Amino acid sequence: MAADGVATAPRLGWAQPGARSHHPPLGAVRDGPLRAHVASQVLLLLQLKGHGGRDGELSGLVARLEEALYRTARSLEEYADGRTLEGRLRRVAEALLRRARRAEAKSGGESDGSGSELLGGPVVE
Repeated sequence: MAADGVATAPRLGWAQPGARSHHPPLGAVRDGPLRAHVASQVLLLLQLKGHGGRDGELSGLVARLEEALYRTARSLEEYADGRTLEGRLRRVAEALLRRARRAEAKSGGESDGSGSELLGGPVVE
């Protein structure tokens, strides 16, 4: 709430704790260059961890992970923080895997349990 007593919206428009939706803010297009930079950091980190894969698979995985990082960040500063990227990336990948495994269990389909086929590539270890 602002000093004048008027409620103010979050500066960047990210979902607040407890919110059900994680839609990006209206300024998401403006954030394109930063998002490309973070995606390149994600790609580099995956390659350094030995997750090569085919280019299409890896680029799809990077896109999903970057999107999840962007949607779950509480601020643009948190999203862009390279010092915390690996930990945040691990948490996001684990959440995506849990969701993929739940979906697989509900559908009754066959899976190796890794969730990699639903994420479109290798899993972040």
